[in-house]
Amino acid sequence: MPIYRHCCTPTTVTNNIDREERKVQVRGKGNKINTTYWQPRLDGLLIRWLDKGYRDASPYAAESPYLFVSESAPSVSGDRLNKIVVQAAENAGIQEVLYRDAQGRKRYKYTSHVLCHSFAMHWLQNGGSIEALSKHMAHSSITTTEIYAEIQDDRLKDEYEKHAPQIDFDKLSN
Repeated sequence: MPIYRHCCTPTTVTNNIDREERKVQVRGKGNKINTTYWQPRLDGLLIRWLDKGYRDASPYAAESPYLFVSESAPSVSGDRLNKIVVQAAENAGIQEVLYRDAQGRKRYKYTSHVLCHSFAMHWLQNGGSIEALSKHMAHSSITTTEIYAEIQDDRLKDEYEKHAPQIDFDKLSN
C-alpha cells in the first residue's frame, strides 16, 4: 500500500518523478521539498496510473503539480485519503470505532495516520535511522520524528526481558 510505504498525503507528492531511480519529490510543511522512494512492487500501479490513462482521466491532470488528482480536484486531500482508508478497512471487515471524541465524531482503529505511524514504527524496529526516517517522512524537524523513537523506548523493558541473556549468578560465584 503506497501510503504505508511513503507516509505522505497525496497533496504533498509532486509530479517530479524519476522512475529509473524510483524516487519522487514530496512537498513538506513550509514548502520544503524532500525526496522519497518507492519499492519495485509499486511500479505496476504507477504505470497504470500514469501510462494507462487513470491520472489523465481527471479534468485537473494537465494543470496539477501533484501526482494524485481526482475527478473533482487537482489533488486528493488528506481528509479524502483518510476516508478511503477507513472505508477500505470497513470493507475488509477489520474496522472498529475506538471511541467518539468531544464533538461526537467517530475515531477509528485504522486511519491513514495509523498507517504512517505503523510504517515509522516498523522502520525503527527494522534498524532504520531516525534521521533517514525523518527525511523520508518529510518532517521539517527531527523532533517531530523523535515521537516514534519515544514510543520505541516504551517497549525497551519488554524487549529487554524477552531478549536479554539470562545470567546465572549462582554459577558465576562458584
